[in-house]
Amino acid sequence: MYLITDIKDTDLCTAISDLVALAEEDPAILDRFIIQLYTGREKTSVQEIYPFKDSQFLFTTYNWGDWQLEVAQICNEENIAVITVPYGKMPDEDAALMRELGFTVYEYTVDRADKANFSLTRGISGFYTDTLSPDDLEYESGQ
Repeated sequence: MYLITDIKDTDLCTAISDLVALAEEDPAILDRFIIQLYTGREKTSVQEIYPFKDSQFLFTTYNWGDWQLEVAQICNEENIAVITVPYGKMPDEDAALMRELGFTVYEYTVDRADKANFSLTRGISGFYTDTLSPDDLEYESGQ
């Protein structure tokens, strides 16, 4: 199991410092954290607090409003491979481009099977859901 941080506070570093301090007795637990970034430029500051691996970061467009290709540029520069976007906000061409560039894209929050299946067929890697299980899905990725 992994825990994705959802720290919308403007002081992400203080929150990460608090998490690291809480994990002092069992630092291995920090390997289970996925750090969600909101600007993409916080990664270095977070890694100065604790050396989270590159694979432990994702970029969310939560504060960006509509999807923008600039996000891919930031993620490329910061070595962040996972991007999350609101359901339906990334055009099909951009979803294909993100796959081609090696990014993994998740949509949030998708609680209807028809919408989830549609996302998967258009190349979105996965989605955040409150209610769906794998049995609800019809799409077979072949992976």
